[in-house]
Amino acid sequence: MSLSRLYRTTGRPEEARKELQTVLQRDPRNPMAKAAMGRISLQAGQLEAALTWISGALANDPENSQAGEDFARIKLRQGKPSEASPVLERVVTQDPQDSACHYLLGQVLVRLQRPRDAEPEFDLWKKLEPSKKASSSAGHEEP
Repeated sequence: MSLSRLYRTTGRPEEARKELQTVLQRDPRNPMAKAAMGRISLQAGQLEAALTWISGALANDPENSQAGEDFARIKLRQGKPSEASPVLERVVTQDPQDSACHYLLGQVLVRLQRPRDAEPEFDLWKKLEPSKKASSSAGHEEP
């Protein structure tokens, strides 16, 4: 798996995909490999493929925070923030120090017309990421 991470981080997604396919042939339920395949698909803009892989990863490992965040990003891109909200709320509960997840949950809540619920999430994001200076959801840059 570390070889596939190296390939992904060095801009070689096809090599990463091949390495991950080898892992999945040996262990078809491997949630980390499924999540990594989903991330590669997400980065390539292949939302449906990404959703399939990420959903598979979450089915095998519901506690996978990164897969939960990726699932939410996909749902936001699809215009379905109500499907992202429960997953992100679970991830924030599991890992309250995950600043990116607080930001993402804030974005989801804004899109659900719940700006008052979003502000505490943005406040936590700024607290956990002190370099972030924005004061409202419209001014936040995605982490």
